[in-house]
Amino acid sequence: METDTGRPLAKDIVKIIVAETTKVLVEKVAKKK
Repeated sequence: METDTGRPLAKDIVKIIVAETTKVLVEKVAKKK
C-alpha cells in the first residue's frame, strides 16, 4: 500500500476515505429505516 518512497499512495488514501464515509452513511440510513 506504499510507494517506493514509503509514502502511502493518494489513490489508496482516497479509497479508504470513500469506504469509511460510505460505511457511515449506510449505517445512518439503516438506523432511519
